[in-house]
Amino acid sequence: MAAEESGSAVGEAAAAANGDCPAAAAAVASSSADDRILPRSSTMPGVIKNDEITNETAGPSNLQRSRTERRRQNNPADDPARQLFDEKIPIKKKLKMLNRIAIVKDDGTVVVDVPSGLEDTVGVGTEDGYADVTVDDSLDGLDIPYRPPMQIVILIVGTRGDVQPFVAIGKRLQDYGHRVRLATHANFKEFVLTAGLEFYPLGGDPKILAEYMVKNKGFLPSGPSEIAIQRKQIKDIIFSLLPACKDPDPDTKIPFKVDAIIANPPAYGHTHVAEALKVPIHIFFTMPWTPTSEFPHPLSRVKQPAGYRPVQDPQKMTEIIVQALEMTGQRGIINKGWGGLGTLAEPKDFVYLLDNCPHDWLFLQCKAVVHHGGAGTTAAGLKAACPTTIVPFFGDQPFWGDRVHARGLGPAPIPVDQFGLQKLVDAIIFMMKPEVKEKAVELAKAMESEDGVTGAVRAFLRHLPSKTEEITPPPSSSFLEFLSPLSRCLGCS
Repeated sequence: MAAEESGSAVGEAAAAANGDCPAAAAAVASSSADDRILPRSSTMPGVIKNDEITNETAGPSNLQRSRTERRRQNNPADDPARQLFDEKIPIKKKLKMLNRIAIVKDDGTVVVDVPSGLEDTVGVGTEDGYADVTVDDSLDGLDIPYRPPMQIVILIVGTRGDVQPFVAIGKRLQDYGHRVRLATHANFKEFVLTAGLEFYPLGGDPKILAEYMVKNKGFLPSGPSEIAIQRKQIKDIIFSLLPACKDPDPDTKIPFKVDAIIANPPAYGHTHVAEALKVPIHIFFTMPWTPTSEFPHPLSRVKQPAGYRPVQDPQKMTEIIVQALEMTGQRGIINKGWGGLGTLAEPKDFVYLLDNCPHDWLFLQCKAVVHHGGAGTTAAGLKAACPTTIVPFFGDQPFWGDRVHARGLGPAPIPVDQFGLQKLVDAIIFMMKPEVKEKAVELAKAMESEDGVTGAVRAFLRHLPSKTEEITPPPSSSFLEFLSPLSRCLGCS
């Protein structure tokens, strides 16, 4: 839902905006003076000296309990996850432990039971840690390394919200003299060609893929009937990747030979193609793809369902939206999208129905937005300084809803199966608070200084191997070896 300048508006369509995704980060540093004042805590769990226990900030009982828990967690014998990799433990016992840790529900969701007091026991410099990794966050376009002109293919599977950011990246790469082919679903051919990029069709239908994720809370199918449909989708996608990297343009017949690959994770076989062609690959996504100290992986199933139902009753949802706008005295724009919203029994002078419109333009005309919570739509709303309410359906949408709420930019997300009149009314009232608008404006100003496209291009070019480095695939990872069992799995001869 997007809102007009004197009202609010509701949108459920896929993302159509290019922008950076919202995230929170925090850092704590202590000076040398602080080091002299604050007592140092022992990092060795088995040794606690009496003179290390003080009463300056925390009670002795709390401090002692914390150290006891840390000792217990650092003991591999007490860690079920580590026991799963212990070769001395019988398989039957491991299966019982696995059933206690993770349960696959009937709807395909994998529920993981993580102890509430669990702490990260992997530290910098340990065997399993990522030590001495330096990340340069500078996005200054002047320090983008020069690379001779290359032929680059961008492999993207997903909705328009997944495709659009890579259109911007491709155009920027063209500015630096590279030839760019964007390979994605046939639905987006006109969109890609209009942007001035070369296009190559990948298999798969984004609407079918999205409907599957909406219907199934996890990636696992909820019923046998789903398997055949998704097997065909995956087969079509995977077997179109290699031609996308080496076949001539299907329209102009101009030859193409890839020098480097950019892909998003749902493109599945991207790594195997890169190994077969012995070219470098860089994987990008529109959301964090690794866990951080701030939040887990956005698709992790830690006692929280990550997907909900298709708008099963769009007529009822439309009525709720109209009533909420009327009760709060707001005007609204209903963006119909794939969900079938926007069927009114009678016209309302405070409601405008919209089929499709770029969010980065639309949201600038609004003072609040309510939407499904896709990465691109969330970014567009926050970049326009709009307080935001997210009604998540699946995937990373609950994650963005939680991040928006944590920053005070909107109310707690409303899962689609809990969507109701009072909740929407309360959400609109919350977004109309001056302090919420102030926070949205503050974040929008911070986002103005970010240049995600330049940062992505710079990261891609910086991490390309030098001419002296050779891209050699592991002996057992050839693309033909990968396709052979896959063909049998997908029902191919």
